[in-house]
Amino acid sequence: MPAETIGFAILGTGMVARYHQQAIAANAERGARLIAVGHYDASRFAEIGARFGVPCLALEDLLKHPEVDVICICTPSGQHAAQAMAAARAGKHVLVEKPMAVTLSEAEEMITTCASTGVRLGVVLQRRAEPLFQRIKTAIQQGALGTLTLGCVTIPYFRPQAYYDQADWRGTWALDGGGVLMNQGIHLVDLLLWYMGDPVQVQASADTLQRDIAVEDTLVATLRFASGALATITAT
Repeated sequence: MPAETIGFAILGTGMVARYHQQAIAANAERGARLIAVGHYDASRFAEIGARFGVPCLALEDLLKHPEVDVICICTPSGQHAAQAMAAARAGKHVLVEKPMAVTLSEAEEMITTCASTGVRLGVVLQRRAEPLFQRIKTAIQQGALGTLTLGCVTIPYFRPQAYYDQADWRGTWALDGGGVLMNQGIHLVDLLLWYMGDPVQVQASADTLQRDIAVEDTLVATLRFASGALATITAT
């Protein structure tokens, strides 16, 4: 048994919450333990608790739970900021699903709040931890690939209308925060910025051309970096 146990709670009970449950279980030998899950509907607590094998609680009870060290936030994107900051103020470390927030100001406030309360803030952008992408990063840092002058990200993902219809928050600005770029393409865009740095100029055009949703389903963008390097992003 590990000398120290880290107690996790998962806020949200959808498909992504299951992935977090599996990851916690896979790290049991390192001290990870799922203490509880959180949901907003008290009438479903018993059913959800049985499904996850741990108690299902309201957010306010997760925040007060003495065995919970970390809260994994797996709720609609538009709820991330308020929930993350509530967790931080309760002294809980935060692991939040992508995107961390739906506006830049919310993301900055999350960072400030977690820093001021002394808790850790992590965002699920797991591609950076995958061996292939880490080798690429090392090769770039060592100069093995020469000088980077052009990056290209292509995101030809398929999402049928049924994907958006399965939950009323999907495809909305308030709770999804964006479409093909913010939701589907964020991992590849994160890798682009990890490899090439922060852009200093961005031009983009986006529209909703295929699905009955409020957010974008088609996008093209060009980026310029401080080094002078350029990049393109196409997403649909």
